[in-house]
Amino acid sequence: MSKNNRQHKLNEYHPHLREEADYFNDENVSIQIRLYNKHNILEFEPENTQDGLALLSRYPDHNIWVNIDGINKDIVHRVCKHFNVHKLFINDILSVGQRAKMDDIDDGTIFILVPVLRWDSITNVVTKEQLSLIVGKNFIVTFQEEPHMDPFEGIRTAMRNVQHPLRQRNIDFLLYYLMDAVVDDYFNLLDELSVRIEELDSKINSRRIPSWFLDRLSKVRKDVFFVKRTISPVRDVVNSLWMKDIGLIEDTNKKYFKDILDHILLAIEYNENYRETTVNLQDLYINQLNTKTNEVMKILTIVTTLMAPATLIGSIYGMNFEKMPLLDYRYGYEIILLLAFGCTIGMLWYFRKRRWF
Repeated sequence: MSKNNRQHKLNEYHPHLREEADYFNDENVSIQIRLYNKHNILEFEPENTQDGLALLSRYPDHNIWVNIDGINKDIVHRVCKHFNVHKLFINDILSVGQRAKMDDIDDGTIFILVPVLRWDSITNVVTKEQLSLIVGKNFIVTFQEEPHMDPFEGIRTAMRNVQHPLRQRNIDFLLYYLMDAVVDDYFNLLDELSVRIEELDSKINSRRIPSWFLDRLSKVRKDVFFVKRTISPVRDVVNSLWMKDIGLIEDTNKKYFKDILDHILLAIEYNENYRETTVNLQDLYINQLNTKTNEVMKILTIVTTLMAPATLIGSIYGMNFEKMPLLDYRYGYEIILLLAFGCTIGMLWYFRKRRWF
């Protein structure tokens, strides 16, 4: 089952009811391998996992980036066995819906889970995939659930430039670029949410609020809440990469992870502003509904009050008594009408004088 076909739940992940990802057959999984150093870069897209892993031992003096698009249980186990990845990390790769986290173990390997978020323009919902990164001394392996959410094309282009810092530095600098690409991609989603919130804000002050307003506002609020719940743990992951003493990350490169931390904090701040705006829009919508309801009730009350004298007079003269004033008088009917209209006009003048409407 594709990730995009799953609805976001408040409790996406349950440790005892974990859902193992196994979306693709072996032949539908895409594997890209990049071997690079200061002097050259080699790019491969092997047809199967065995051929791809066999290439790695031929270039021991190169940094390795293996990117796998599509989750297949057998392929995940095969690749992780090649890189001696702990079984717990394999379970995390296959278990979807987890919060962002980072673990480092004694052999120096780093395991990172981060969410990749995009706006699906077809379904108009926020889509999420779980990106898993395994970082070793000279390698990074990335597992992506779906290839169309890949935010790394700019990194691939940069790696082909021999003068680019990626080619001149160790594997931790590639980790910085990968994490930075994921976090920067959040701002594209936030821009889309901003456009939709601004559209709602322009409609709330219109003379007639569209019937779809509350439905769209509810959907935007749900998306904003989902984004907040998803990206907030990424702050802790990036902070750990910056602050913790991790052997794979050189001290000279620590400042770059601080830059990512600044970006994720800014994204969280933007999203919090959006959340407050949606709350204010909902309050304003409810206030306007109440105001309109009060105006309608006010008009109905005034009309009822103005009609009260005529109703009272009509009720009295509708009684079946033989002797009533003006019953036998020639102009009695006209006098009663003038009396009813006179009372109504007098009350109308009094209400206007008191500025009740």
